[in-house]
Amino acid sequence: MKKIILLALLTIALTGWIAHRTDIDVGRVLNDQGDGKLYNGETYYNYIAYPDKYEQDDIILTVCILNPLNNYCDDIIIRHDVRLFKNTKPLS
Repeated sequence: MKKIILLALLTIALTGWIAHRTDIDVGRVLNDQGDGKLYNGETYYNYIAYPDKYEQDDIILTVCILNPLNNYCDDIIIRHDVRLFKNTKPLS
């Protein structure tokens, strides 16, 4: 948990955009093509694409800094992905 908080604070501190929107999400890689699902509570808006270095069933923490000029949810200017758990199996 300390790594997660440290990563989020470090990202905000390095960019200097504390007043702008920062999204922190946890998701799962669904297949080896990088398709993923965010656990953000949204029914339809939970898709994310991960880089090829992650494998199916990895749990990923994603920190995004949005464009300070508009704060649109899909106008991401900085994104960091960190693998929290490797090859976890979903509960049945």
